[in-house]
Amino acid sequence: MTIRFQLALLFMVLVSLILTGFAIFAYVRMSIEAEQDFDAILTSRAITASVIVLEEDKLDSAKYNIVKREFDVSQLPEERIVVMDFHNTILFRNDAGEPRFFSSVPSALEAVQKVGSLHFTQEIGDKEYRTLYQRYHDNNQEFVIIVSAVDKRGMETLRDMRRILGYGIVGVLLFSFGAGWLFARRMLAPVDVMTRLAEEISAFDLHKRIPEADKNDEISRLAHAFNGMFDRLERTFTAQRHFIAHASHELRTPLTASEGELEVALMNESLPDGAKFALVETLDNTRQLRTMVNDLLLLARAESGVSAISQENIEFAEIVFEALDHVQKRFTGRTIHVNFENFVGENEAPIYIRCNAELMRVAVQNIIENALKYSANETSIMVSIGFGITQTRQYARLTVEDFGIGIAEEEQERVFEPFVRSERTYDIPGTGIGLALVKTIITQHDGTISLKSTLNAGTIVTIMLPRIQGSI
Repeated sequence: MTIRFQLALLFMVLVSLILTGFAIFAYVRMSIEAEQDFDAILTSRAITASVIVLEEDKLDSAKYNIVKREFDVSQLPEERIVVMDFHNTILFRNDAGEPRFFSSVPSALEAVQKVGSLHFTQEIGDKEYRTLYQRYHDNNQEFVIIVSAVDKRGMETLRDMRRILGYGIVGVLLFSFGAGWLFARRMLAPVDVMTRLAEEISAFDLHKRIPEADKNDEISRLAHAFNGMFDRLERTFTAQRHFIAHASHELRTPLTASEGELEVALMNESLPDGAKFALVETLDNTRQLRTMVNDLLLLARAESGVSAISQENIEFAEIVFEALDHVQKRFTGRTIHVNFENFVGENEAPIYIRCNAELMRVAVQNIIENALKYSANETSIMVSIGFGITQTRQYARLTVEDFGIGIAEEEQERVFEPFVRSERTYDIPGTGIGLALVKTIITQHDGTISLKSTLNAGTIVTIMLPRIQGSI
């Protein structure tokens, strides 16, 4: 779950809690007010009923008729009215003799005699009645007026309010989530930029930096901290590369001289066999050390970045053939099959790539040499040259397949690391730098390298490099 989603969800939850609390308060408040308004209507109906029933003799007929007509016209829904004394003598009723509307609460008569009036709600059947017991004094006699009715208007109002609040809460929640998402997106936009730039920065382009806004907020401080870290990493990597390059350069001259002196010494035919054997071993070790020093120099050069090495547009097959020439001089007698699959494009044009020719030849040569070195002398290897097309790019492809000892699955991820060698190859001469150098060169040229291997069955290495559009 992303931070953006969490912030939007948190904002929605916070708004929902506030809105729900307000909605509950508003609904309860309206419910209380609706009940109080209806109680006031019931009280008015009780007083009017008491006048009509108990004070008919005190009003002239015209006024009585007006009051009676208004009373009948303003009848409430499901209204039931009973006028009685405290001896249960009924003086008036309009409930068609249904005692349940006033006898369902036996203690109500006792309570109203003490407090004067009593309001309560009772459910009769599937309806909810609001009931009033009102004490009335007339001619030194106590009466009780019972008015019961259904507050349809109040219930409809509350039902409408529930619907409005429900739809409103859902709408506000969706709006708050969208607003929270946009707000979080806007606030975290600098973090997205920093993430994208940080992912683009590698050991080969540590000179890149994350833009710092002219603010003193957390995002700006984070960007400043990242840039400080990149500064330190760049200085460390630069110092490491310079050390490797200078040390390798200083070592190469004496190693070359030592190799020449050993070769001259071996020309002396009078040397004892033991001395000659020791000189041969020393010469082999010197050559291997010189090879390692040369590889380290090439690695330091490749890691210096594309901008620091010269590049040119060159035919891909030309590089492969040059590498094959160097390999065949070292591995004489070995069979290398070359396969051209889709070597030319639609217009019979060669495949060109932009690269440093020397470094690319070294990369291709190392892959082919590894295929020969880790396979039996009687076996052959297959070198396939071709091209491929995707939706966004065209690329040159080189595949080298051998039928040698293979690489264990758990070791395949680490073979591109410097000085990493399989235990099964310790008896085979090598420096452990070759594939690391290849990966660095290919990566610096915006290419990819992949490896598939099965123990005792062989290895397939594939490199893909961008094809120059102008050469199609």
